[in-house]
Amino acid sequence: MPDLRARGRWPCLPRPRRAATVRILGQRFLEEYVPDHCKESTARECQRFVELFIDPGIGGRKVTEIQRKDIAELHHAMRKTPYQANRTLGALSKMLNMAEVWGLRPDGSNPCLHVKRFREERRERFLSAEEFQRLGVVLDENPHGRLRDPLCRRGHPFADADRLSAFGNPETAMGACRS
Repeated sequence: MPDLRARGRWPCLPRPRRAATVRILGQRFLEEYVPDHCKESTARECQRFVELFIDPGIGGRKVTEIQRKDIAELHHAMRKTPYQANRTLGALSKMLNMAEVWGLRPDGSNPCLHVKRFREERRERFLSAEEFQRLGVVLDENPHGRLRDPLCRRGHPFADADRLSAFGNPETAMGACRS
């Protein structure tokens, strides 16, 4: 009778599970964590980071084998888009934290720790002509400056525009937005 134990096939022992890859972790993260803990826009961004940057970069590697140098290399490869690189690093860090929670990595082993993020310059955004028109319509419909409720009901991009009421009346608010 062949020695099954010597060949690693002892019938009464369970087969060792294959270690999860980063790609599998990413899918689990997107299916189990993101829907319950992230806003819809953040969920879309997380999916984008996983599909466009994390999976192609380190997706085939085993979760347990990922080291800080791998994370640093992935982050550095994205240096021309520092905002995107930093957000990808954040999503990857959360993924690897969840890997610890799910028992796929030892506690306190997140390799994203101490990977220095790129410096981000402050950005300004100005409203387009179309956005100004939409804002004007909303301000005309709400002469008392209460913008949050009507905007939220419509899923409007200016849902936080109730801060404009600090300018007094809608005309002053529009003038302040245009300057």
